[in-house]
Formats: sequence, structure tokens, C-alpha cells
Amino acid sequence: MRQLEERALARLRDAFERPDPEPELRELPAGDQPHELRQRLARALATEGVAEAEAMDMLIAAHEVAACVWGDGGHPELVRIGQVGGRLVCEIFDRGSGFKRKRRLGLWIARRLSTRIEEDTSPAGHTVRLWI
Repeated sequence: MRQLEERALARLRDAFERPDPEPELRELPAGDQPHELRQRLARALATEGVAEAEAMDMLIAAHEVAACVWGDGGHPELVRIGQVGGRLVCEIFDRGSGFKRKRRLGLWIARRLSTRIEEDTSPAGHTVRLWI
């Protein structure tokens, strides 16, 4: 019994210590205006064969995140999308240092539509990864 418990705990520890694999995602230019980002992302989601409800959730969540970037004076430069482990993933990258105001309606909407949101800020810029 003790050996089973130790093996189960070791598997749990390994799962928590190993980060998710870096997804291989398709790159799209974000465009200069919100409508360009929406159009490019909508076409890419259709190409991926994403179900309509899931595509709409991702489209709205990604738009809201990008709108917050633009609202903070930044500029989304790159959008990446794809499937990872059967889940839809979208990354939005800008060269800024993150959101200036964390409590925004757009971010709240994105959190409600996503199963998970990850943020990473590095010297290269700021990335938001949305999971649906």
C-alpha cells in the first residue's frame, strides 16, 4: 500500500513540476486595427476547423485582450493560434511590459470566456496565452 502511495505522489509531483509543452502554433500578423485582428483570427479559426461556439469565444476573448493592449498604448504585433492537447490556444504578443491596469472589463470578459489565461512578461515583451 505504501509503495502505491509513493508512486502516485511521485507522478503527481512530476506533473506539477513539468510545465505544459511549448505549443506549436500558427503565426498571424495582428494588424494595425482591431478589425484587422478580428478578421485574420476569424479566418484562421475557420481554417483550423474550430467549432462555431468555441471560435466565437476565442474571437471575443482575443479581441478583448488586444483591445486592452491598444488601450494601454501598446500594439499587438503577433497572434499565434492552434490546438494543444485537444484545446484551442491563442497567444497575443506585444513589446510592452504588461497591462498597466489589471482590473479592466475586457480582461474580465476574456477570463470568463477562457478556461485558462497565462501571462508572461520578459525583456522581449508581453505575451497573453488564452486557452478555450
